[in-house]
Amino acid sequence: MNSLQLVFQITSACNLRCYYCFEENKNNKVMSLDIAEKFINKILPVPDDKFFNGYIKEFDNKLAGCTLIFVGGECTLYIKLIDNIIQCFLNKVKETNTDLKFYNIIIETNGTKLTTEEWNNFYNKYEDHLSIGLSFEGCSSYHDACRRDLNNNGSFNNVLDGVRNLISKKKKFQNTIVLSPHNISHLFDCYLGIREVGLKNMDAYIQCEPIWTKEQEDIYNEQLMMIANDMLKVNDGFIYKAFYNDYMEDDCYGSCGTTGFQITLSYDGDIYSCYKFSDSTIPTWLRDKFNLGNVDEGITKPENYLKLRSLNDNLKIPDKCKKCKIATGCPKCPAYNYKHNGDVAIDTKTWCNMVQITAKVAKYYKDKMKEMYNIDIGNINKYGE
Repeated sequence: MNSLQLVFQITSACNLRCYYCFEENKNNKVMSLDIAEKFINKILPVPDDKFFNGYIKEFDNKLAGCTLIFVGGECTLYIKLIDNIIQCFLNKVKETNTDLKFYNIIIETNGTKLTTEEWNNFYNKYEDHLSIGLSFEGCSSYHDACRRDLNNNGSFNNVLDGVRNLISKKKKFQNTIVLSPHNISHLFDCYLGIREVGLKNMDAYIQCEPIWTKEQEDIYNEQLMMIANDMLKVNDGFIYKAFYNDYMEDDCYGSCGTTGFQITLSYDGDIYSCYKFSDSTIPTWLRDKFNLGNVDEGITKPENYLKLRSLNDNLKIPDKCKKCKIATGCPKCPAYNYKHNGDVAIDTKTWCNMVQITAKVAKYYKDKMKEMYNIDIGNINKYGE
C-alpha cells in the first residue's frame, strides 16, 4: 500500500533536561503553521515529483495513507499547533478529494503534559487515529536519576500521573526506557515499577555515547539477569522486547528514512530524512548541514539521500564488527555516525559490550523458556556464542 510517514519536528524546546538526551542544542524555536502548510501542499493529493526530486518513492498517482508523526523537543508543549497541523492536513485531503484509506497520528512525548485539559481534549478528538510513544521508567530512583526539569527536579511523579491517565482510557502505548550509567543500577526496580503500574511490556534503548565502564557493564549484566529470572518465575506474558529481538536480521539501514517512505520537516523549514540530523542534535562544528533541502525550494541536495541509500554497500565497518556474530542486529544510526565523525558512512560503535550482554541474557532467557515451559520465543540460537 502506498503510504507515507510525515515527521514534524515542531519545536526544539523542552521542559526537561535529561542527561542522556541526544538533542544537545535545545532552544525555544517553534514551527509556524505556515511552514507546515507549505509542506502539506507539496504532499497532497500526491507528492510533488519536482519538489521532492526523486526522494519519495513513486505512488502511481495515488497516496493510500499517511502517518503524521510529531516530535520535539517536547511536542506536547504545543498541542494547539499539532491540532492545527492535523486540521490543515485533513482540510487539504478534503479540498483535493484525496481518497486516503487511513491516516494515523503518532505523538512522541516525555509524558509530562498528559493530564492537562488541553491534552484530554486533543486525545478525545483523535483517539481512533492516535498512537503514543513515551518514556516511563518505572520507579523514581531510575527515572529521576536522568530525567530532570529545568530546575533540576525529578519528573517521575508527573509522568506517572500521565501514564495512569492513559491507562484509565485503556490506551496502549509504546514505552521505552533509556539505559544510562546514571540509572543502570536501578534497572530491576524500574522493571518492577513498570509491571506494578499495569504495563505489559517494556523496551530499552542503550545510551550510545562512549561512556560505559567495565563496572557499569557488570551491573547491567546482573540487573538484566534479575529481570530474566523474574520473568521466568512469573511467566505471565510480560515482554521485555530486548529478549525477543532477532539479532541475526539482515544488516540494513533502511529504517531511517532512506527508503523514500519517511520524510522530516523541522521547525525552521529544513527537510531531513530523520530529525536526528537537525540543528537541535548536530553540533555546530559540523557546518555542512546534512539536510535535503527546505520547504521553499524543495529537495536541493539529492546527493545526501543518495549517500544514505547506498550505506548497505558503502558502509565502512570496523574490523571488530566484521568478526562479531551478532553485528547484524547491533543498533545503527547514520545520524550518530555523522554527529561523531562527520560521515554517515563510518559506522561508529561505542556500545558493543552492552549489546553483547543483552544478547547473552536473551539467549539464556530463550533457552530457559524452552526448557521450563516448552515455549519457543524465536530464533536467537547464536546469541552470545
